[in-house]
Amino acid sequence: MLLKLNNTLRRINGLNHSTVVVGDFNFYYPRWGGPEARYNCRVAVEYLNEVTENNGLELGIELGLIIRPAKGAGINPLIINLSFVTLNIIDYLI
Repeated sequence: MLLKLNNTLRRINGLNHSTVVVGDFNFYYPRWGGPEARYNCRVAVEYLNEVTENNGLELGIELGLIIRPAKGAGINPLIINLSFVTLNIIDYLI
């Protein structure tokens, strides 16, 4: 999925498009989970981070926004449903 996302973004990059990427990525990462977030799937999450940064996409949700609270001790709250957007539309997000 990430390779397909990267290829699609590279094809449209530079075409002056507004872009929104939304998904249930199941990745924990400090860029969207905040400094307390622990990594999982490190190679894949770093690749997603590289793809979004290389294609001018910014996080479209509030940093550290909890999607679903933790269901017990030692379990991370979920911050895995993510959106990334181009800067030209980030101010229009609600």
